[in-house]
Amino acid sequence: MAERSGLNIAVIGGDLRQRLVADELKKSGYKVSEYAVDGDIPYTDLSFAADADIAVLPLPASRDGFHVNAQSDIRFETMVDCLKFGCKIFAGRLQPSLKDMLSGRGFEVFDFYEDDLFERENTEISADGAIEYLLLLFDGNIAGKHILVCGYGRFGASICHKLNALSASVTVAARRDESLENARQRGISTVKIDLTKKEFFSVPEDVCAVLNTVPYHIFTDENTDSLRGKIYLELASAPFGGDMARLKEVSSYSYLPSIPAKYAPHRAGKAILASLLRYIDREFFDGR
Repeated sequence: MAERSGLNIAVIGGDLRQRLVADELKKSGYKVSEYAVDGDIPYTDLSFAADADIAVLPLPASRDGFHVNAQSDIRFETMVDCLKFGCKIFAGRLQPSLKDMLSGRGFEVFDFYEDDLFERENTEISADGAIEYLLLLFDGNIAGKHILVCGYGRFGASICHKLNALSASVTVAARRDESLENARQRGISTVKIDLTKKEFFSVPEDVCAVLNTVPYHIFTDENTDSLRGKIYLELASAPFGGDMARLKEVSSYSYLPSIPAKYAPHRAGKAILASLLRYIDREFFDGR
C-alpha cells in the first residue's frame, strides 16, 4: 500500500475554500502543488501538475465553460493538456461539455456534488448563509414575519426548517405535488406552481420576503408585480427565478451566489476536504 506522502496532489484555482484544502493536505503529509489558489502568487505555467495523481479544481470548476474558476486566466483545455493520463480529477458542478471532454480523454472525474454527505453539509451551510443575510435585513429578528420560500428541494427544505426554528411564518411555493405534501406534513402552508397550465401563483400580500431556490422563471409578466415592495433573495442558479432587471424594478432584490464561499469559507472548505479524503481513503488506501 502506498504511503500517503507518495500521492501528488495539484490544487488549481479557487477561493478560500481551496486555500484551506491545500493547507490541510500539506499538514497531512501529502505532496501538494498549487496554481492560482486564493492568496497565492500564481505559477508561471501549469507544468507542475504533470506529475499529479489527483487534481483538485474549484467549486464551480468553471463559470463560463472555457476557463478554470481562478484568479488567473487558465483555459480549461490548457489545464487538461498538462495532466498525465490516469490523473483523477475532483471538481464541482462541471458543465456537461467539460465532463465529456475529460471522460473522452480517459480521465476519471469525481464531482463533489455527487457525494451525498458533501451535498448535505454544503446545503446546510448555504441555508445558514441565506438566513444570516436575511437576518441582517431584519435587524436580527424574523419571528412572526411571513416568508415565502420558492422550491422545496433539499436547499429550500433546509431553509424552511431553519426559518421555522426562528419562529417565522413560512409558506412554500413548489411545482411537485410530492414536495408540497412533504411541506404540509411538516405543518408548512403551501402554494402550487403550475407552469404547464400557465396558472401563475401570486405572492400573498402579507409576505415580506421571498427566497427563491428554483432555477426557472417562475416569476413572469403575469405575477412579478405581486413582489412589489417585498424583499427578494435570489438563491437559485441560472436562469434564476425571473428576469433580473424586472425583479429589481419591483422588489428589494439581492442575488446571493456562492454562499458557502462568502459566508462560511472555512466550514465549506472542510466539507470539500472531507469529501476528498473519503475518496482517497476508499480508492488509494482501502479505507484504512
